[in-house]
Amino acid sequence: MLNPEVSELKEAEPKTQLPKGLKGNLGVWGVVAQVLAVIAPMFGASAGVATVVIAGNGIGAALTILVTGAVLALFSVGYLQLVRAVKNPGAFYAYITAGLGREFGLAAGMLALVTYFFGVVAVSAFAGAQVAHYLGIFPWWVWAVIATLLCVVLVSRGIDFSARLLGVYVAVELIVVLVFIVIALINGGPNGLTTEPFTWQAFTSSGSIAVGALFAISMFLGFEATTIFREEVRDPERTIPRATYLVVVLIAVLYAAAAWATIVMFGVDNVVQQLTSDLSGSFATGLAMHTSPVVGEVATLLLLGSALASLLALCNVAIRYAYSLGADGIFPRSLGTPHARIGSPHRAAAALGVVATVLLLVLAPFGFSADDIYVWFAGGLALGILTTMFLVNVAVLTYFLRRRGGEGWSWPKMVVLPAVSLVTLGVLLFMASTQFSLFVGDNSAVVLVMQGTLYVAIVGGLLYALYLRKAKPDTYARIGRQ
Repeated sequence: MLNPEVSELKEAEPKTQLPKGLKGNLGVWGVVAQVLAVIAPMFGASAGVATVVIAGNGIGAALTILVTGAVLALFSVGYLQLVRAVKNPGAFYAYITAGLGREFGLAAGMLALVTYFFGVVAVSAFAGAQVAHYLGIFPWWVWAVIATLLCVVLVSRGIDFSARLLGVYVAVELIVVLVFIVIALINGGPNGLTTEPFTWQAFTSSGSIAVGALFAISMFLGFEATTIFREEVRDPERTIPRATYLVVVLIAVLYAAAAWATIVMFGVDNVVQQLTSDLSGSFATGLAMHTSPVVGEVATLLLLGSALASLLALCNVAIRYAYSLGADGIFPRSLGTPHARIGSPHRAAAALGVVATVLLLVLAPFGFSADDIYVWFAGGLALGILTTMFLVNVAVLTYFLRRRGGEGWSWPKMVVLPAVSLVTLGVLLFMASTQFSLFVGDNSAVVLVMQGTLYVAIVGGLLYALYLRKAKPDTYARIGRQ
């Protein structure tokens, strides 16, 4: 083991009684809806696809998305083996603790919390700007704060309530994206129903595959959050693996088809110019072009709803990381106390709402636009998730190599495939870290602050764990929901 005293600490009895867990009754679709809402299918099929086409490898974007989905499916094999072996709640925080020890586990917990908080701030700014644009009253940051606090209230109502809400809306999003794909493929475009986007030449000769892969993988970010709801699902041993694989396959196929449909609709030679001139609006423009202006307007409003659904889902994930850290005594234990009747993380939700509101109110007076905040914090979300996924992959290999030869042990699932995934994620993480300006722009101060905040979370978690190890061994023993 990385820590020789871990076995001794496991024997120690905590000085305080652990709180009861969260309550919920999620099935496969409930978990899938939570995660798809984070990924925001309509937003990904419009702005996400457009970004891969423009900044990545052009008309090869569809194949790039499919390859990225295959990489994440590869990651999921080892990841889900670790999920089955480590039954603790807490997701990345618990799994990295199991594989790499409490110091790295706490570092990962802090990193995951900061990462998903970045997502909350990014999407709240985007949603606030959209509402302000449509209603024409109050500045964007007022609506951003209102949207965030509304999501906090909804999270406090319990996971089953938000699952029903998100389940309905995500179903609507999926239908709209499918309608867009079908209309484009039936009507064709300047080049007809071309399959050129799926050729090797289009994949390798239409731009940068590496940059396209970076932006493509960011479209899937959040798929791993299926495990954060472990305490709140029916039959987690079956529900979580099924939900994880379903999300990866569904998003890979849906986004690749949306990219193909977009290229067909606007033409192989014209699509980059069209998307560059109207990155997020081309989806609605395409629907209006082949149906009616009213349909395009409805699609635009649904895109706003997609952002709000994504915000609610991101709040759900970020709040559960704060709850886990509170339940372990890393944060004030009150944050890890569920609602007595509903079983929701209501106190952690309130804390996140306060912090997010304060940050938005601090940033707004300095003249930062909602677009700036969205780009900066979404870039931080992408880099943070890639980093935690890489650490989880290391934890998978470490955990199973220590236990090789036991019942149910498998070289392909527990070593070979995770090793291939580790190399792939390592290359992507290196690219994302060294080319972070691709995500947040060329402002060196922004690059320094956003990357620095993630590194501070990692180092701070490591140092705090070392402190707890000496000063508060009972708290140290609980790190990682042990």
